[in-house]
Amino acid sequence: RWALQSKTHKWLRLSLVMSAGLAGIAGSILSETRGGWISVPLVLTFYLFDVAKYLKWPASKFLGLSSVSVIIIIMMASQSSLIVHRFDRAVIETKMFFSPDSAQKEQVEDTSVGERWLMWSNALYMTGKKPLLGWGKRGYLDHKNERILNGEVYPQISKFTDAHSDYIDVLVKKGVFGLAALLSVFLVPMVIFYRNMIDNGANEKAYAVCGFAMIIVFMVSGLTSTLMTINMNVMFYSITVIVLVSLSRKPPSIFVGSSEGHDHTR
Repeated sequence: RWALQSKTHKWLRLSLVMSAGLAGIAGSILSETRGGWISVPLVLTFYLFDVAKYLKWPASKFLGLSSVSVIIIIMMASQSSLIVHRFDRAVIETKMFFSPDSAQKEQVEDTSVGERWLMWSNALYMTGKKPLLGWGKRGYLDHKNERILNGEVYPQISKFTDAHSDYIDVLVKKGVFGLAALLSVFLVPMVIFYRNMIDNGANEKAYAVCGFAMIIVFMVSGLTSTLMTINMNVMFYSITVIVLVSLSRKPPSIFVGSSEGHDHTR
């Protein structure tokens, strides 16, 4: 949208934006993170919505183009042996984990998907004991290890200090209030970005769109990983949100003149 609204070098800017988008998709694929792959069609749909709004497309045209784009991405992804292998493996290991066959279950518990299911089920069980304020990090680790020693939980998860999901991890350690705080960290700037997308000029809207898309990626990726427990990720998110919120705001109005005999031009 920013490129389409440009009065100079429109096609050059559009080419740069599309190249950057393709580079981001390629980077997400090469990262081998399933959360990043899932966020790609969501972010693409959001960008298409923004462009459709600018071009005043009817809802039917937007939905049709979005569906076609998502289908194309899925078809392209299905041709990648890396993506197909990772998704197939996740589906198979999930089915094996919930299978009544104990031999299969013991086999899948040593996989990344099986370990996640073990951590999530243990964390949700512990959340039921202290739903409001949670266990805290030390309490979570101590009680998890206690359950392992008592044979209530398989020992494969003893090496992990988190629940491998931002939402479940903060829920078990800080309770419902902690989960509400985490959601506010995402949703409050998302609302600000959305408002700035509506009211401001082309440049400010471009920054707002970038900020909104970044939050989508963090929220989706956090479903199966704990991004917000890593200081580097927290710093990147916080600083980027602050910068993009500042850039997406309307520039302040500057009044030059004098009032009551005082010169305000100095």
